[in-house]
Amino acid sequence: MNPSTTRRTLSKLALALAPLGLATDASAALLYGTLGFGGTSSTLVTLDPTTGALVSTIGSVGYTVSGLAYDPTSGTLYGPSRGNAGTGNLLSINTTTGAGTVVGSGFGGHIIAELAFGPGGQLYGWTESSDDLVTIDKTTAAVSVVGDSGLSTGTHGLAYDGSVMHFINSNLSHYTMDLGTGAPTFFNVLSV
Repeated sequence: MNPSTTRRTLSKLALALAPLGLATDASAALLYGTLGFGGTSSTLVTLDPTTGALVSTIGSVGYTVSGLAYDPTSGTLYGPSRGNAGTGNLLSINTTTGAGTVVGSGFGGHIIAELAFGPGGQLYGWTESSDDLVTIDKTTAAVSVVGDSGLSTGTHGLAYDGSVMHFINSNLSHYTMDLGTGAPTFFNVLSV
């Protein structure tokens, strides 16, 4: 893996541990984020991809969003919303207005906290229900567990850098994830 790509990926993952969702539109050199959590409606913003500084406020998503992922195959921004009952909806988010639209609901009973796109536009997520990597259908929000991670997780970040899926846990342990089995491989502990 390219060292500069690794640094960018890790800085995005470290930012993702903060209470906002992040997604990158590499074609436009934009980093999208959401502000607001804990039951408040999220606001879509753009951030400087190098510093993380707020660049612009786009608008209200209309839902509480815990993560973001930009689909490089369609140009669609997605986010998982969480309802009071735990599970939520898969949203598409308008990058001009910030408005969220429900694409699919329920996540099959899973609590999805993070999203990331992998090879071929496959949407992945992290389920808090069993602390595992999952695949998510972009049209129905149907969830399939990839495999048992064996991890116990809290606040975390998930990102794909074009060749490797990265996962960072709340204790700053950095893992690479096997997309076929869901098994983590410890990589290092991040320092901040």
